[in-house]
Amino acid sequence: MMRHKFALLVLLSGVLTMAACGDDNDTALPPPTATNTVISLPATNTVPPAPPTSTNTPGGDTPVPSVTPTTTPTIDPNQAVNFACDFRTSFTCQGGSRAGQVCRPARATPMPDDLCPDGECVETEFFCKGGDMDKTPCMRPQRTRTPDPCTGGGRCQNSELQICTQSVCPIVSRRLGGGRINVQCNPGTGDCNAMLEEFDPVDIPGIGFVCVRPVLPAELSCPPGNLACAGGPGLDYDLLQVHTIGACGVPGDPNDTTGNGVCQTMCQGYCERQGSQMIDFGCTGYCRSGGVDNAKKDHSCECDSETSQCLVSTNPDVFRSNCAPNGSCNGKDNALPRDRNVCGCQCLDEGGNASRAGAVNFRVASQIIVETAPPCGQGAVLLTLAPQCIPLTTERSAGVLTQANNPIDLNGCPDGLPGPNCAQIPMQGTIERTGVPLTCEALMDQNAAGLNIVGNISFFDSTIGDIETVLDWVCK
Repeated sequence: MMRHKFALLVLLSGVLTMAACGDDNDTALPPPTATNTVISLPATNTVPPAPPTSTNTPGGDTPVPSVTPTTTPTIDPNQAVNFACDFRTSFTCQGGSRAGQVCRPARATPMPDDLCPDGECVETEFFCKGGDMDKTPCMRPQRTRTPDPCTGGGRCQNSELQICTQSVCPIVSRRLGGGRINVQCNPGTGDCNAMLEEFDPVDIPGIGFVCVRPVLPAELSCPPGNLACAGGPGLDYDLLQVHTIGACGVPGDPNDTTGNGVCQTMCQGYCERQGSQMIDFGCTGYCRSGGVDNAKKDHSCECDSETSQCLVSTNPDVFRSNCAPNGSCNGKDNALPRDRNVCGCQCLDEGGNASRAGAVNFRVASQIIVETAPPCGQGAVLLTLAPQCIPLTTERSAGVLTQANNPIDLNGCPDGLPGPNCAQIPMQGTIERTGVPLTCEALMDQNAAGLNIVGNISFFDSTIGDIETVLDWVCK
């Protein structure tokens, strides 16, 4: 579930997920300034001829428009299209005994030569995305007033994650240290399945080090994606995340286990009414997972695990529970009564404009765990999110989060759909990116260099409030 202290990862869906246990120091963010503009997600049930547009793209990134498919590649229909996306960012040592050599400052499993013991590990490889200098190397601006060297609407960047809150978009942008996704596409059906192999932790100020754990199909099976060697089918992803669509669970009953089930039914119906599919849900104050043999799943909870943040009361009428071990409790730690029994919902719409030749989309099963320090698995665990399927595509990915921070007055947003009075993130428009596909011939040769996959994911009840994130990964 989208949760505090990250808060996707991502992946990792991000990383990413619904409400997760957080910190009892969470504070509500100020509501957005109301406007008269009515915002809505793009329709994806038809294939319009016009390319996608962006009304509010963080950082000034102009998405690459989808185009009409070109000549059909000559592809053996019996040959599988399998490839690996290694979206590792390039770092090298400056100074010291390992000057000029490759380093990795935040690798999940450190190796002897990952750091520069007597120098500095610096990111050294950037390139222009979009504009008239697309894909050419560039020097990253060192100060905010330094002009971006990429002209024509492009941006100098590398693989990155951006975070937006109700007040600021983006509030932070972080380079992704590295990771690897393996993709297998069926030659007969075009179905694509992806598996996360590794993901380096990302340091998010105020949240912690976000670790992304690969999840096997036996634990979570994601729906297959698609590969369009000749282009054509719409492979855009539009994600709508609503902090509350209604009440769930039984307030004050420590033995109630119905909250998540009620929320799931509500969320399925809500997404169907929007013409989309449910991808995640969660009733705050109930375990999504946890306990020995997952025995605490769906039970009432205050926290993810046995930490000092999970308050212990001497009052026998106050019920305190956690989802340890390895549990995921929807909502923030020690949530106030008004923030409990709230159903959060996420809907995904797939379709949109005609895709380009070689377009691909897929969902990656992963679990986000926030720790105090790297490497992953050795730092103290701050929170654990439930496993989730993170949607990624080479085409357009857009996301919006409404009813952010569970506002008391929902009259301005009775249906949870995007709008100026709907406590929306971002306040206007959507967060979106457009990736870059490659030809199927290149992918068959295991040459995924230059493939750009993008995605959106949200997190409810983080220590800095609800957040919406955008993932932008470039394969090396």
